[in-house]
Amino acid sequence: VSIAVDAWRLALTGRFRLIDQWCEFVRMHHRHGITEDTWRQVLEFSRVVHEDLSNNDSEGAWPVLVDEFVDHMYR
Repeated sequence: VSIAVDAWRLALTGRFRLIDQWCEFVRMHHRHGITEDTWRQVLEFSRVVHEDLSNNDSEGAWPVLVDEFVDHMYR
């Protein structure tokens, strides 16, 4: 998880406005390895979903970790 967070910060800072929230969420709430699907989809999520998450499709096919992040942000 720590390697994934470091890599996301390196690759997505300046591209993903929720990078700080995302990395904090993953560090605090995810203890297992990061799936390949999550690795591939976080960049796409950062590109298509607005900062306020207003256009997130809750019926979309995002990885579970991304769905949990969205739920967390709404709380």
